[in-house]
This record gives sequence, C-alpha cells and structure tokens, in this order.
Amino acid sequence: MQAFISVFLAVFQAIAAFITGLFGTSSTPITPISGKTTASQSIVMKIGAIDKIRQFEGACSDGEYVYQIMIEPSSSTGGDEKAVVLKIDPKTWTLAENGRSEMLTELNHANDITYDPRIKLLMISNNAPNYTLVSALYPDSLQYKAGMTIEHPLYSLAYVDTGSTSYYYAGISGTYNFGEYNGAFDTIKTFKGIDNGYVKQSIETDNQYLYCLFSDSNCIYKYDFSGNYLGRCFLPNPESGLNSYEAEGIFFHGGKMYVSYNILGKNNGGVICKIDKIEFKK
Repeated sequence: MQAFISVFLAVFQAIAAFITGLFGTSSTPITPISGKTTASQSIVMKIGAIDKIRQFEGACSDGEYVYQIMIEPSSSTGGDEKAVVLKIDPKTWTLAENGRSEMLTELNHANDITYDPRIKLLMISNNAPNYTLVSALYPDSLQYKAGMTIEHPLYSLAYVDTGSTSYYYAGISGTYNFGEYNGAFDTIKTFKGIDNGYVKQSIETDNQYLYCLFSDSNCIYKYDFSGNYLGRCFLPNPESGLNSYEAEGIFFHGGKMYVSYNILGKNNGGVICKIDKIEFKK
C-alpha cells in the first residue's frame, strides 16, 4: 500500500509540473540551488523595442509615476548611446500622457536614475564614458536640464531621506564600494561593499536600507547605511524558460519593491516585475 501511495504521489507531482510548464504561474519562485535564497515576482508591464531604442537601464518612482530608461546600445566602445526616458502610470501600467522623452544624447549610457523631491528633478548617473557626470531631467516634460561633474565615478544613484544631511547613495565605478553624498554631491563618506564578481547595475533605498542590484546571477545585496552587509537574495527568471533576462533597475513604489529586466537578444525590450516575496540571508 505504501509503495502504491509513493508511486501515486510521484505521478501526481510529475503531472502538476508538466501543467505548470505548459501554462506557467503569475508568480515564479526560484528553486534554491546550493543554499541560494528564494524570491518570487510577477510581471506588471512588458515594453518592446522602440525603433533602435531597445535596451533597459535604470528605473525609479517619484511616488506618482514610474520612470524607465531605455537606450540604443553603443556601436563601439561607448559614448554614442542615445537614451529615452519613459513615464509610466503604475495604476494601469501603461505610458502616461506625453510619457516618452525625446532622444537624449546627453545621458550617455544612463545606467541608473533616481528622483530628488527636494528639487523635483530626476537625477541620472551617466556612466560610460562620462562616469563622473550626473544629469538632471524635469519629470513633467522629460526634458534635459543640466549635468554636473562630481568627485567619484558612478554607476548607480539613489536618493535617500533619513532626516540627516545625506541625500544620495551611489555605487562607485570600478569597485564594489559605495559613497554617501550631501545634496551638492560633496562626499560624506565611502564604505566597502562585497566583491561578488557579478555585474553591477542599480541601487535603491527604502530610507532604511540600501539595496544593490547585480546581473549575471540576477541578485540583490542588502546593506545598512553604515555599510554592514545584511544578506542577499537571488531572483527568479520572470518567465521561466522563455527568455534570458538581465536585471537592470530597482525601485520602490507604494511600499513595494520592483525590478526591471532587459530581455537579452537582438530585439530586446524588457519587463517590469513586482517582487511578491523576498528574503535576505547571509
């Protein structure tokens, strides 16, 4: 009898796995591998290529709208990218009215974006080839305002409001370290991050912790504002088995964490996912 039950359960699980493979689920949990932690997420929006503008970069929220950067990849070693900033209504996950900027050459690779409510501007870390350049855009019109050169070369940028004089955290290019800056981008301090060998992408804060997004293995590392490492979590593929995805942007909206992914391939485009469940472990 016990043997019969075991066989029955095995057949039932196989059928369930087959059906799931055919139809999928709205939330895709990753199977833990070698101690990797688990998360689940669901796609809220899919965006196709816009002519040659086909590669996702950073994303952020101003509390009302979500902003997603897409670029036309460089044809050489960098510097000739063109960027578009999309303004998205998260109530419907569709483009807002006049929700697409002009083609912007001033933003370079435009690796990450954040919103500064003090000055009501979108702030972008240009990255390659102008690593020390931060650019400002008007969120209403999505027009370019100005750029400013800062001390450290940056690949990512996040606004934070903890009631102190610190207003930005940023990932320092060429390292896994981070910088803390005041509103004028004067350096307050730097701290060491963990060199995990993954590709550095974006950072974000919830005004309590710092979340660092990496691709290759698509994972998030968590730190406190003193630089203490608190754990990591690996993310599942947004659509299991259908495409290869590269994590690019991380942001919070309405108290929820979101991650945007570039779809790898010549046609590109990408998806924005809501993180339904996440657990960080060392």
